[in-house]
Amino acid sequence: MELQQLRYFAIAAKYQHITRAANELHVAQPAVSGTIKRLENELGVSLFEKNGRNIALTREGELFYGKIKKILNELDHLPEVLRNEKNRRENTVKINVRAASLLLTEAIISAGRICLGLSSSTLSCRSFLNSSSERASF
Repeated sequence: MELQQLRYFAIAAKYQHITRAANELHVAQPAVSGTIKRLENELGVSLFEKNGRNIALTREGELFYGKIKKILNELDHLPEVLRNEKNRRENTVKINVRAASLLLTEAIISAGRICLGLSSSTLSCRSFLNSSSERASF
């Protein structure tokens, strides 16, 4: 299965009309029909049945569409998830000190909140004397 096949199928299933799907995808109708036909051949099931000028999902098509919608949604949001992770990592402040008192830790957290405008970064203070770690969120 190719991602393009899955996207073409999902759009055709959404409209239950090949021409409307082709219009949204900005491709010719035969390209959508052929791509879906190759997908059906690969899966070994019919995903659509003709219903006049429209098409309707078969039971297998309905099951497949339900699964594919979730997968495509996850794929579409993946770049945003990765950008958020990168931003979170870049906005993390790590300070190693020889002995971190509670007062110093509180001061660092306050400075991060007030001066730096950080709200979701993580501060990690590690004491080298007793090798314990304190973690606090801004």
